[in-house]
Amino acid sequence: MRIALFIVFFFAATFGFSQHVYVGRVCDKETKQPLRNVLIRLDSSVTYTNAAGFFQVVADTTKVLVAEMEGYEKVLYPLSDVDRFLFYIRRLESESDHLMAKSFYTFFGENIKYPITARRAGNQGTVLVYFETDTLGKVTNTKITARVSGGCSEEVVRVLRKAPEVWYQIKKNNKFVIPVVFKLGDSISPIENIDKTTLVGVVLLPEIVVAAYTR
Repeated sequence: MRIALFIVFFFAATFGFSQHVYVGRVCDKETKQPLRNVLIRLDSSVTYTNAAGFFQVVADTTKVLVAEMEGYEKVLYPLSDVDRFLFYIRRLESESDHLMAKSFYTFFGENIKYPITARRAGNQGTVLVYFETDTLGKVTNTKITARVSGGCSEEVVRVLRKAPEVWYQIKKNNKFVIPVVFKLGDSISPIENIDKTTLVGVVLLPEIVVAAYTR
């Protein structure tokens, strides 16, 4: 009897989980953009995501997917009864990212000026500029979303259009917003509250502060 029960249990445990056709999608955790060529490992089988971030596997609910891509964290995703799912993986920053970020902000610091007209008029505040990058990482499609008068907004766009390649090497063709704070003297000019619900799929970059003294 014990042998018979063991055999029944063995077959139930081995073959009792039905197979599912799973359709998954992998996106960047920060930008929410789909990721192509993410390696999807399931036991000994391997597949890759397509240009839209989708992949398909056949498995049961006891399995755990492994998602891997160079420059990103490895993710383990336990399968369930849900046949369609979406999950995000986080990009890992490298030393080259930090060096390129430093170069980007150094360029801004060395080239941006506080317009004379704005200084004389006492204009200060935060300029928000939206932009995208092309396949070479160059800035394109700039648009001012929050202005400071006296030429401040135009000055940010002028420098941004001449900026070196954006350092998010794997995030090309993504959308960004950069805040540039113009302040006079020792006054405190914090960044205005930004409604982050409007920034879905947009990377909000660290702010740049441009300070000057009136004459």
